[in-house]
Amino acid sequence: MPRDQLRAVAEDYDRRSDRWERVYSGGSLHDSVIQQRLQAALAALSEQAGGAVLDVGCGAGQLVSAVAGRGRPGWGCDISHRQLQLASRRLSFAVTPNGAAPAALCRADAAALPFVSQRFAGVTALGCIQYLTDPTAGVAEMARVARPGGTVVATAPNLLRLSILLDPLGALRQRLHPQHSGYRRRLFTRRGFRRLLERSGLRVVRIDGVGFGPLSVLGWPLMTERAAVRLDAALRRSLPVFLASALGSELVAVATPRDPPGADGK
Repeated sequence: MPRDQLRAVAEDYDRRSDRWERVYSGGSLHDSVIQQRLQAALAALSEQAGGAVLDVGCGAGQLVSAVAGRGRPGWGCDISHRQLQLASRRLSFAVTPNGAAPAALCRADAAALPFVSQRFAGVTALGCIQYLTDPTAGVAEMARVARPGGTVVATAPNLLRLSILLDPLGALRQRLHPQHSGYRRRLFTRRGFRRLLERSGLRVVRIDGVGFGPLSVLGWPLMTERAAVRLDAALRRSLPVFLASALGSELVAVATPRDPPGADGK
């Protein structure tokens, strides 16, 4: 990232780090969507036999800790000093099945990962790509450090989520007056997200959607957080899979690195 964007994102997440440490155990609709996103990523990684996993934009270390708890070497990188401190504290209490060191952390920009090529069996980036000044470069780095046949799980906020389609004026109002200023946050369509991943060196296996809401009028919530969580659960149970994938708040892509030219001997 250019320095201004990098600094703004890091400073904002330093300020909000305590909130992000609690988000995976919180009860709000936002917390629920983030928890669904994590579970979708872990489910995709569980389809592999094993191997080291790198979480790009690891935050307070929840995914790295979960991976380590399942007996896989976990690595995490982030640009926020405070988030890495929280991740380090979390991992110091992590329990692994084989008693091995659970994980390692480093401060790094997603567009310049300090790892050799084909280092990791799994690479994840949850809530990261939308903040990159050059998402293509960042995803290309994730593809570079993933092993052939490895799994890359990346997420992005859905431009065509249900809540935006039902309240476009409220969504525009939030875009014009964002809660967190000083840096850009992108939204993606499914097609645009797929194109980004594929031109960056990945072959997309599938893109799912998770989470619905919050429903609003001109940006004002229509219901309490508890009711919104119940509605989200009801929609996840009742909507056809193709609609749930299309209208979810977060897009969750599962991909694998494309074979380099000549890898098939031709």
